[in-house]
Amino acid sequence: MRGSFRRYTRWFIAWASLVALGGWLLPPLVNVERYRRRLKSELEQELGRPVDFGAVSVRLLPRPGFSIQNAAIGEAPGFGDEPFARIERIECDVRWRSLWQSRLSFDRLRLEHASFNLVRRPEGGWNLASLIGREAPARGGTAAGSPPADAGGPLRLESEGARLDFKIGADKKPFAVINVAARLDLDFTRGNVNFRLAGEPIRTDMSLPTPGRVELEGEWTPGEKLSGPLAATLRTEGALLYDWIPLLTGRNPDLYGVLDLQADLRGSIYSFQFEGRGTLRQLHRSELPPPADAMPATLYARGQFDARERGRVVVESADASFRDSILHSSGNVEQVFSAPQMDLVVAVEHSRLEDFFQLARRFASGAGAAGLSGRLDGLVTVRGPWREPRLGGFFKAQQPRFIAGGTTFPMSDLDLRVNETGIRLAPVRVMVAPRVELVAEAVFRPPAPPTMRSKQISAPSPPSAGEPHAFGLRGLQYDLALSAKAVPVSDLVRFSRSLGIRAAREVDAQGIATASFGLTGKVWPITPPAWHGQAELRGTRLFLPGLTEPLHLPHARLEISENRIVVDPVTAVIGTSVFTGRLEHQGGRSVPWTFNAHTSQLSLEQSALWFDVLGHRPPLPLLARIPGIRSLLEQRTAASSLFAGLNASGRFSVATLTYPSVTLTNVVASAAVSGRTVQLGVESFRAGGGRGAGDIRVDLTAS
Repeated sequence: MRGSFRRYTRWFIAWASLVALGGWLLPPLVNVERYRRRLKSELEQELGRPVDFGAVSVRLLPRPGFSIQNAAIGEAPGFGDEPFARIERIECDVRWRSLWQSRLSFDRLRLEHASFNLVRRPEGGWNLASLIGREAPARGGTAAGSPPADAGGPLRLESEGARLDFKIGADKKPFAVINVAARLDLDFTRGNVNFRLAGEPIRTDMSLPTPGRVELEGEWTPGEKLSGPLAATLRTEGALLYDWIPLLTGRNPDLYGVLDLQADLRGSIYSFQFEGRGTLRQLHRSELPPPADAMPATLYARGQFDARERGRVVVESADASFRDSILHSSGNVEQVFSAPQMDLVVAVEHSRLEDFFQLARRFASGAGAAGLSGRLDGLVTVRGPWREPRLGGFFKAQQPRFIAGGTTFPMSDLDLRVNETGIRLAPVRVMVAPRVELVAEAVFRPPAPPTMRSKQISAPSPPSAGEPHAFGLRGLQYDLALSAKAVPVSDLVRFSRSLGIRAAREVDAQGIATASFGLTGKVWPITPPAWHGQAELRGTRLFLPGLTEPLHLPHARLEISENRIVVDPVTAVIGTSVFTGRLEHQGGRSVPWTFNAHTSQLSLEQSALWFDVLGHRPPLPLLARIPGIRSLLEQRTAASSLFAGLNASGRFSVATLTYPSVTLTNVVASAAVSGRTVQLGVESFRAGGGRGAGDIRVDLTAS
């Protein structure tokens, strides 16, 4: 028994070795040229297209078939002269049973490094219809372009490293899909296609990388004109929003985000229902560093698409939820493929204002640590072209709070109105301190012509009826007005410290201020605002680090116009000296301030006592600096920082300048202070009946 088993085993191994040896040795001996015409005919029958190719080789193992080099599959009539596909190599697997029949039948065609042209005629119809839309032959005859019944069985098409290009008639579109891996199982008898496609979309007219890999799989019964039932699933993971938006719209809004998405499609390729879910994380402006919090948002959409109605999308429900807030929208989008027209409603219900404020901070540089909190509700309609929509609706925030520097400031309710000409924020009051309020109101509007711009500083007003009634986000501007009447300066200083303003941390003040300022800037991309306005100080005392006694400002008036600041007039009293003059600054931070000051008398001996750095008098006791009580170390650090930051030049005049034994009159000098260095140029003075001039340079960098 055991001997018989061993004998059969040896015979089996011997036959298997002979078959393997024959499969390796025989193919090179076969004259394949005699099969070229037959192979070409069979491929054209399977594909329903003209086929041309180069060298052909035969293989027997692991399955009998042919290897074809440099093949070109012709285009169907009416779709142009460019080939439907160019293929570097085709591996054709022949069905075993067809070897004993009158014709060859292929079980699988594997296409390597293929390039396909998907063409749609302007009047409708795709070139794919003649390939995957063929039906099985009827009894008693053979349908044109269909395989005969005796060759039946499905055909599998596989492709690796392929490329898909798209054309409308003769117009080649700038969209393509590269690195395509595809598998199509075509059952001509049932008229059914099972497919699985994966590739990376690109746009050829923009130098952008692919946004990520997209997969599409499902089942399709194309039927006549490819209008048969379709059930498919579309998914992508780790897709980059920075590349997806320019790919679809041709514009780059500089947004970064990572998208995971899966959508189910049911219907036909011309009309289907969709339902999708996804997650968007790390959303922020691309030129800003990524936030520490990914702030993931959950996305959901359900609706219908109909290509036969000029590309119509019905959004039954679309939600975006993040943290404890949610955005809901519904409506229609018409003419999706040409000039999208929107008719949508966007609603916010029982959401948190702080969530939206944190979201907005991801698109603004230097937003600081300030924030808003409260409950937010709203409803906005979006109509018209998607590039310049018309908006209408409202947003309301109840029990809002302004949070800055760990301090919470109560506010009145926020009321934001949206109409076709802009967005207006009704006056809102911020309680800076008990019985002290700051009033703010704002308008978001399309940019006005430069010649029409008003320089008057007042509460912003909505655009006139003659201005455009539609605006896009990129052209939108904001105008914010801030006003305060008879407010204690000490409360304003504390409020400024909460906002993180560095200069406010280094000074203390007492007095009364009245101010009105306007801020103007772009909504997208968000830019630092241009300031306009004025402020008036009365009875103010400034406690500046580095000075041994307070600086009194009986009266000072400040005006700001974009990058120009003017303090005129200003009256300052320190010790027994009274200074009057003017300060001005225009340009960037590196540009020095200019000044012009005058005093009737000045004692150098007394003025030397004003500065800590000279060491002639102990600094002002801490308790005398109320409301600003800080440690000696903080004072010294602040004084050093403030003095090192001085950058000014100008002229001053003194009617009488005294020193213990010297008196100078009609002193006129120029001064420049920069980097802890003081340069004085005394242009003229009188002393003892004579005239004089001189230069003085004081270097305090080592002190």
